[in-house]
Amino acid sequence: MAAAVDTDGQLYTWGYNNLGQLGLGNTTQFSSPQLITNLATSTVDVIVRGGYDGATFRPWTLALKADGTVWGAGDNSSGQLGMGDTAFKNTFQIVSSLNGINVAKIYGSAADSATGGFSAVVSTDGNAYMSGYNGNGQLGLNDTTNRNTFQLVTGSFAGKVTKMVLI
Repeated sequence: MAAAVDTDGQLYTWGYNNLGQLGLGNTTQFSSPQLITNLATSTVDVIVRGGYDGATFRPWTLALKADGTVWGAGDNSSGQLGMGDTAFKNTFQIVSSLNGINVAKIYGSAADSATGGFSAVVSTDGNAYMSGYNGNGQLGLNDTTNRNTFQLVTGSFAGKVTKMVLI
């Protein structure tokens, strides 16, 4: 699948859509770009991540709007969309666990495709928040419990994060 943001801040998605990752309200495959109407303005970034678990391709999409809100669609089996559950989303929905947090950057990883993925955001005030699969402690929360809402990562770098890398 693919996603693009045009110069007007409009988000388009197309391609494979088995779990609704295109955010169009269905699981229909599209071979040409489709406008995401509820994110039709002010989108500044988009990421697409996903892995193959041996039976199913499990992708998800996160979009960042100019107002600092994050929106997600697709696979959410590990809570990587941060919406408080693990249900797949076939339309873009706002990530409510980030309400009140002005997000500057979005990241995602499907490092363990058999169990889902995980996502991270960095806020404009330099804090990192993470959600999703945590079987190896990759969320940085001092445990190995999956999270389905974004959680603040604490440490001496808190308030100073400018970039993250997830694998």
